Amino acid sequence: MSLGSTPTPMLDGLRRNSLYAWRELYEVYAPLVADWTRWAGVGGADVAEITQDVMVIVFHRVSDFRRHDRRGAFRSWLWTITRNEILRRHRDRLRRPLLFDPKQLEQRSLPERTQTPPVTRKQDLELLTRVIPLVKRRVQPRTFRAFQMLTIENRSTASVAEELDMDPHAVRQAKYRVICCIHEMLNMIDLSDLDNP
Repeated sequence: MSLGSTPTPMLDGLRRNSLYAWRELYEVYAPLVADWTRWAGVGGADVAEITQDVMVIVFHRVSDFRRHDRRGAFRSWLWTITRNEILRRHRDRLRRPLLFDPKQLEQRSLPERTQTPPVTRKQDLELLTRVIPLVKRRVQPRTFRAFQMLTIENRSTASVAEELDMDPHAVRQAKYRVICCIHEMLNMIDLSDLDNP
C-alpha cells in the first residue's frame, strides 16, 4: 500500500492542512531536523532558522511526498529537504563574503549529497518518546491503558481483560490499534529494533 494512494491519517491530515496534524508533525520531527542540522556542523540561531525553513517547505510540498512502501521514506524525504536547506544556507553565505567568515567553512565539512546523518537508537527512542503522548490523545483512555498494561507492564491478556472488564480479543485489538497509530506516526523506524540494545 502506497501513501500516495491510501494516505495514513497523519499524512491525510497534513494534506488537508489540519492544524492538529501540523502541530503533531512539528512536535515530532522538528527536533530531529535540528539534530541533523547540528550534525552537519551548523550552530547557533542558524539551527532554528533552518529547522523552521524545512518545516515550511514540508508544509508546501507534503502533497508531493510518496512513501512507495519503503520503510524510512518520510525520514529520507525530510533529510533531503534538510540537507538541501543546509547547503543553500552555505551557498548564500558564500555569496555574501562580508557576512561570512571563510575560516568557518574550512573548519566544517558539508555533508556530501549521498551522505545521510547517522540514525541512532537514541534518536529513535526520542522520537518514540515524543510520539507516545500524541498517540495517547488519539485513542480512548481504556484502549491506551490496555496497550500500556500489555506492553509496558508485560501483563497477560487475561489479567488485563479482567482488570479492565474487556474481552481478551478486545484487549489484543486495543494493543494493535495503539501500535498501528505509533507506526503511522513513526513510519520510518522498525519498532522491533528498539527491543535490542
